[in-house]
Amino acid sequence: MHGALLRVVSSGGDAFDDSYALPAERWRYVGKRGLSKGYKFGGGTPVRAVLVRPSTLKVKAKGEALGHTLATDPRPVVIELQVGDTRFCFEFGGTMGFTPDKKFTSKNAPAPLACPPLP
Repeated sequence: MHGALLRVVSSGGDAFDDSYALPAERWRYVGKRGLSKGYKFGGGTPVRAVLVRPSTLKVKAKGEALGHTLATDPRPVVIELQVGDTRFCFEFGGTMGFTPDKKFTSKNAPAPLACPPLP
């Protein structure tokens, strides 16, 4: 029903603050409507997929259109998903992996103390 804005912020590595529009027409329910199993976004560039479930956010992004590089380890990284007036914030932590110029992953991250300040 609504689009969203995905914001990726880092003060480490190359430092960045990038936002990506996630149009409403690319969002779908997970499972049947009304069962509150979550929502998924797909088919975008550079954000390829987003999965939002209770206590879970998965984001897959790739390509030249990304506003940041992975030349150096970007930790700490905070993700903000804004849907309407609601802001959901996540901080990479837990089990992390980094491959320069290729991949940054994080699993089982604790919730951040606060969302990053708005630009």
